[in-house]
Amino acid sequence: LGLTPGNTNTLTANTPLGVLGTSGVDAMTYNGGAMSGLGGDDVITAQVSTVQAQLAAGGSINGGSGVDTLKLQAGTTLDLTAITGNQTVKNIQEVEIFQMQGQSTLTMSANDVLSLGATDLAGYSFSSSNTASAGKVQFVVLGTATDKLKLSHLASDALGSNTGTLPGEWQDKGTVTIGGVAYQVFDHSTTKAQVLVGGNTQTAVSS
Repeated sequence: LGLTPGNTNTLTANTPLGVLGTSGVDAMTYNGGAMSGLGGDDVITAQVSTVQAQLAAGGSINGGSGVDTLKLQAGTTLDLTAITGNQTVKNIQEVEIFQMQGQSTLTMSANDVLSLGATDLAGYSFSSSNTASAGKVQFVVLGTATDKLKLSHLASDALGSNTGTLPGEWQDKGTVTIGGVAYQVFDHSTTKAQVLVGGNTQTAVSS
């Protein structure tokens, strides 16, 4: 199902062919099934707070090229580690920004950041006394003071890799301001993963 650039595009769970965006900037609504944004800096809004169940049932979201945003409904609980296999988030690809909108919880591992993030993410370049963006695989999380982000270490894969000291830890590198927005920066100690957290989101780091 092809769409017109600039339109608001809605996918319902009974759309067999899924939705294809355009090479431009699209505003798309996800409600199950398969969705691909193709090109442009797309904004994909999950229509319901049960997006985890939709993805677990075989749904997929592919942002395509550009810097794409997935907006989660208020009250969403999304655990990316539950849909990650052999270092890759199978059901979500090429979506570099997640935005929570209240009373939501996002759980992700370093593997998920490396899977979804982009090296030197366009529009998020910075350098501070504690860290910098150069060479990092960056992922952005936006939220409110009632939202929670849970970051975990690098998980082992099905082959038993990532053992010993490789799992690493998340390190709080302080706050940077990019485009007038303040972000708390978390770097992973044994990979290039970097998470920028904005909007007063509560962040918990586990070992």
